[in-house]
Amino acid sequence: MSETCETCRFWRTTKCAAGSEEGRYPAAGEWCAVWQPKGPATRKDPMGNVESWPSVTQVMSPWTAQALAAIPEKTLAAAADRGTGVHLYCAQVARGAFVFGAPAEYEGYIKSFERWFFTQVKETVLAERRLYDEGLCFHGKPDLIVRQVDGRLALVDLKTPVAHQKSWGMQLAAYKRLADVNGYHVDVAGTLRLDPAGKVPKMKWYEGSGRTSNDSQALSAFLSALTVWNFLH
Repeated sequence: MSETCETCRFWRTTKCAAGSEEGRYPAAGEWCAVWQPKGPATRKDPMGNVESWPSVTQVMSPWTAQALAAIPEKTLAAAADRGTGVHLYCAQVARGAFVFGAPAEYEGYIKSFERWFFTQVKETVLAERRLYDEGLCFHGKPDLIVRQVDGRLALVDLKTPVAHQKSWGMQLAAYKRLADVNGYHVDVAGTLRLDPAGKVPKMKWYEGSGRTSNDSQALSAFLSALTVWNFLH
């Protein structure tokens, strides 16, 4: 058995009989109850130093900060807190949980998400699950992978800012890479900009899942940023 258990990574086609520590089947990228990462990294233990790997957010942080440099720090902090909170509540909706107690400032965003989710999604495949790339040694937590009503498997990244940012394409390309190496071969991927007033959100699809020229350029840009991160750290 390899260090990353194949039945754990691809449990939707081959469920791991061992189960997880909580007694349920492990989700893609999780460790099963009998196979945990242990000790320092070796040639036989590629995941042993996983805690030192950067996340997609960390790799993107210099470029994100550059794009938001003109916004006051206090405003950015409040927006970051709001974004984190909205993501958590939307993940609950996607998992079929009852949502209550959300702060009033989140309600519009959540209603906007529900307008899209309940009309466009047939099944939630993954919600806020951390995935790992053994080959490139980075990790990330895509917001959603869903089966749409049209049958396509879609990776969706939720956004609360009003304006689209070019760096989102790099971020999405990284998440698509993580999805692919973990057995989630998405058909389409896009960013869903939620409306603070609860109106229909704006979806921007990045077609091709890494097979078009634009997708390849976005992934190449992310990998360049990853190279810089690894050099500096």
